[in-house]
Amino acid sequence: MKKSFLGVLALGLLAGPGLASAGLIGDTTGIQVVGQNGAVVTGDSGVVSRVVGAGEEGNLFGSQFYDFGDFSFSIRSNSNFCGWYTCNGADVITMTLSSLDFGAPLSSVAFETNLTGVSYLFGSDFVRFSWNNQGINTGYWLSARFTAVPEPGSLALMGLALAALAFTRKRSPR
Repeated sequence: MKKSFLGVLALGLLAGPGLASAGLIGDTTGIQVVGQNGAVVTGDSGVVSRVVGAGEEGNLFGSQFYDFGDFSFSIRSNSNFCGWYTCNGADVITMTLSSLDFGAPLSSVAFETNLTGVSYLFGSDFVRFSWNNQGINTGYWLSARFTAVPEPGSLALMGLALAALAFTRKRSPR
């Protein structure tokens, strides 16, 4: 009786929500672009806040459209744009994505782009991309995927379920 109860409990824990990881859909995130000599490009306050949902969340300068997904971000250009200040690459552009609440700390970022010289830095709830200012032509893009570390409580719950399942396993007599 005790073993069957533990078996049902283990299966319930394993079939439950699993490892907790909240995505960005429904959350408010921020985007800030800083350029030449630390001048903020994105509005008066510097950080543009958007609620993540279906479709693109906004655009910069009417031609640089950005979209947050559950665990992703992308920005694309739909027209030729001669850099944010100049086309000669003399200054560095920094784009910071903030308030990235996945329910667990951000653990890795993978990105692809056809911009040149892009680097990145990330913390538990932000990602910062930097590149030399450059002309951005139609079709230029940057796309990133985020991974968050599961909460320790979820891992402990999964371990408990596996231990209970192993305990209930019946050995056949030889």
